[in-house]
Amino acid sequence: MKKSITNYEKHVIKCPSCGKDVLDHMAICPYCQGKLQVGYSELSKKTKKTVKIVLWIILGALAVTLIILKVLDIF
Repeated sequence: MKKSITNYEKHVIKCPSCGKDVLDHMAICPYCQGKLQVGYSELSKKTKKTVKIVLWIILGALAVTLIILKVLDIF
């Protein structure tokens, strides 16, 4: 029988210093204070700017569409 993995178990990693189970978002082990390899990284400035531009375009298109539908009394 295959055992399903819970959401908690998906985020557990071993500390390289002490070998205890810790969560993958932690930067420092709570047991030995050793540094952990963080799986998450910040986005670069260029990527953040690109995401902002894309979101503004999508939200702007949605707003224009809703205004047009309201003016035409369809929505």
